[in-house]
Amino acid sequence: MVTRGLTKGDVKPARDAARRRSSKEIYDEIRRRICLLVYAPGMLLKETELAQEFGVSRTPIRDVLHQLKFEGLIETRNGVGTFVTGLDFKSFIDAYDLRIELAEMIGRLSPRSVGKDFAAAIEQLSRRAEALQSSEEIESFWQINHDLQKLVDGLIGNRELAGLNELYYYKVSRFWYQLAGENWSREVKMLRNELAELLEAARSGDVKAVANIRRNHVSFGKIRVGEFISKGRG
Repeated sequence: MVTRGLTKGDVKPARDAARRRSSKEIYDEIRRRICLLVYAPGMLLKETELAQEFGVSRTPIRDVLHQLKFEGLIETRNGVGTFVTGLDFKSFIDAYDLRIELAEMIGRLSPRSVGKDFAAAIEQLSRRAEALQSSEEIESFWQINHDLQKLVDGLIGNRELAGLNELYYYKVSRFWYQLAGENWSREVKMLRNELAELLEAARSGDVKAVANIRRNHVSFGKIRVGEFISKGRG
């Protein structure tokens, strides 16, 4: 049973490729660590250490932290430093309620068509999810969900909706991955169920059905994570 996020020892090596890393790559990696609890809520992030690790000056690190602060994943305390944020229960409920509404809009606001490529990608994710039953690797679970999120975002023709949909996915993901660690078999089963439903809808070319399935599973997730937090385990 998986019971934790990753640790600092699980952080992907950054030094060897540091000189070639863009601000976007640094941003993606720091956000990944926050989501996987490598950087736990309340952890201090030091610009100097991050700049040294990624082989860049403090300016791009500062820009990345500014973006993460805007997204609510970190906060700056005057005279103290920059810390990974937590998420209180009310904020969690508000964020998840918005995620549900956003998912419903996917099928209404300039949706792109669901083609064979989308169905093939969902089928591939399903095979990867099946392997999770024996591997119990939290990062693999995260990556499948992350790739699914990107696939669904690719169906959104409205750029503002796509941006919000991605933003609120990351706002609540830390709680979700904690839940997966505590309830591995159930969460893998729920992921596989969602992918099976999405595959059927994709093969039918029904983008509205894809949106409704996504909406339903976001709602299911809200209930499960809400129960997890209310028991004082989040």
